[in-house]
Parts: sequence; C-alpha cells; structure tokens
Amino acid sequence: MENYDDEIKKLKAKIKNLEDRVTKLEKTPSTEIDSSLEMNIAKNLKNLKNPHLAIICLKIESEQTLDNIKNTLKKWGVNADNWFYHGHFTDYVLKKGFAYSSGREGNKETFSLTAKGIIEYEKIKIEFKL
Repeated sequence: MENYDDEIKKLKAKIKNLEDRVTKLEKTPSTEIDSSLEMNIAKNLKNLKNPHLAIICLKIESEQTLDNIKNTLKKWGVNADNWFYHGHFTDYVLKKGFAYSSGREGNKETFSLTAKGIIEYEKIKIEFKL
C-alpha cells in the first residue's frame, strides 16, 4: 500500500507541475510568443530556405495571399520576390502538398497549410530550434 501512496504522490506532483506550466503559458500574451518566434527566425535566416519561411508564414497566419507572404518575408529581412516570380512557391510548397489554395481575398488567391504542411512546420521548428 505504501508503494501506491508514493506513486500517487508522484503523479499528483507531476499533474501540479503541468497545471502550473499550462497556466503560465495561458498568461503569456500571444504577441510575446510571436515575437520570440520572429526573433528566432531572424537568428536562423542564413539556414532557413524560402520554402521553410513560406511554411512558417502560413502557420503564423493562414489564408494569406502571395503578397501577404512576400510582405512578411520582407519584414523579416528576406527579399524573395524572384523566388515567387519564378514559380518556386508553386513547385516547393503547393505541389509538395504543404499548402493549398483556400479561397480568395478580392481578386487574389489565398493559401493555407495542409495537415502535411503543419507537420512540416513542426519539423522546421524542431530542426532550427524556433
């Protein structure tokens, strides 16, 4: 019976720890989380490729036009106009199934991540410690 009591105490301590961590995360403003992600992106710009950046962009905010994505990349210090102009977004992001055409914003097509794209984002996040 003592063994069960010890195990229950350990489980209660773990649950308390998890509850405290979740509470702390819930109190952290999302803008603070976003800004730390953007800082990590800036630190890794040399290593991140344009497809990575487009996927990250679409993860931060879905339903974006190509112009929205380009503007975000420019904000991060990346001029990817030629990359988009030469159809690489289509080749490296759409055709590989990381994103799909999700609608229209005015006369411009919008894009969002697929489930495969979200998984790819998680891989990028881990690989580059974002």
